Amino acid sequence: MLTYRIEKGSPLMAEEMDGNFRDLDERLKILENHLEAGEGIGKIFSQGDQLIIMGSQGTELGTFSLPKMTLSPRGTWNPEVSYLSLDLVTHAHTLYYCLKDHTSKNWEEDNSLWQQIVDFSPPITPRIIYERATLPPQEVMGKIAVLMEETGSSLIFCDGTGWQRLQKGDPL
Repeated sequence: MLTYRIEKGSPLMAEEMDGNFRDLDERLKILENHLEAGEGIGKIFSQGDQLIIMGSQGTELGTFSLPKMTLSPRGTWNPEVSYLSLDLVTHAHTLYYCLKDHTSKNWEEDNSLWQQIVDFSPPITPRIIYERATLPPQEVMGKIAVLMEETGSSLIFCDGTGWQRLQKGDPL
């Protein structure tokens, strides 16, 4: 056990100082002989929608669900419509996402509530956003586009014979 001057109320004697060093030396020896008790962080990685923290000795220290950003395609922007944060709309050949929940009035008043993602104004940019009904059956091999559906948006590509989802490789 360590002896402290403040608790003793006077300077330590040589024997007390030696006793303190002896006690500290014994504590260090115990720690050196039991290193496994001090496991640290060995690896942090994500798997699907989970963040996993593994210890330096292989112990799983924690698993945490990662938040997901969910964009919601809403089609063409219209006045007098309730929009939620992260809704996607098109307006004047441009794709936007909603920054704040609101009910639309007119574009001039509402445009500060939207963030432009990409401008598709012709003739500079060919069309790359489709709904199922406007998707051409075949395109040039390698063309990449965005398919907007009620269940969400998907990055798609044409393999020369038809369209596939880029993330999954599923044919449409």
